[in-house]
Amino acid sequence: MLSIIAVIFGIVQGLTEFIPVSSSGHLLLLHKLFPQFVLQDEVGFDVALHIGTLAALLAVFWRDCFVYIQAVFVQPSTPEETMNRRVAWHIILAIIPAGLAGLLFEHIIDTHLRSPLIVVCMLIIVALLFFVIEAMPKEKFRTSMNEMKWKQALAIGLAQMLALIPGTSRSGITMAAGMATGLKRDQAARFSFLIAIPIIAAAGLKKMIDMLSAGIATAEIPLFLIGMVSSAVVGYLAIQFLLKFLSTNTLRPFAVYRILLALIVLAIFYI
Repeated sequence: MLSIIAVIFGIVQGLTEFIPVSSSGHLLLLHKLFPQFVLQDEVGFDVALHIGTLAALLAVFWRDCFVYIQAVFVQPSTPEETMNRRVAWHIILAIIPAGLAGLLFEHIIDTHLRSPLIVVCMLIIVALLFFVIEAMPKEKFRTSMNEMKWKQALAIGLAQMLALIPGTSRSGITMAAGMATGLKRDQAARFSFLIAIPIIAAAGLKKMIDMLSAGIATAEIPLFLIGMVSSAVVGYLAIQFLLKFLSTNTLRPFAVYRILLALIVLAIFYI
């Protein structure tokens, strides 16, 4: 039974890490639905889920990662290489704010902000933000990732800080910020995924250090592997789906879903 629940957690994590509907909101519901899923090493399971979603990102964007890492260290000699270097530095600029905020405020967030009511509020606030952005003229969303300016990257990075608040959705808030600065919808999603790679890697590394310092519950390792594989496979599919979906569709369906999820969380925890 625990193996099946681990698969469910992995599936939900893989989906909601990338689709802009908030992983924390769904995990709240899962813990409510499966109170028997209590692990001795919950940090280890969290690490496994993060590794799975990181593997999904790398499977989709490994070529981009190679190009942009190379661009930082190799002097450009062509216009394309110059453009790649500019994008690479934009990615670095965008990850700095959330990285610093995570280091400085992680304890406060973990101890004071992880409540169902905050999740409900952020689910609704970001949903309304989606509606506002989608109400803007379509002509506003005309910039590609290769054409973006450093101010756009910084704005997306600052918005990503809000993703530390449960219920926000890291992918959702960064996509919304990207579109608000003029990026095309699918380009905002692509940039969102690229800046997620170092953030998720850093979070996973920190949790892994915490896990190793506390000791590994070896009996639960099979559950970790199950969660990791299921989150990786579903995450890979979720990324591919979202990139294709947002090339021709809006964020409105996700906004509606977020509001419905907020009402469900509110009903379960407060009514």
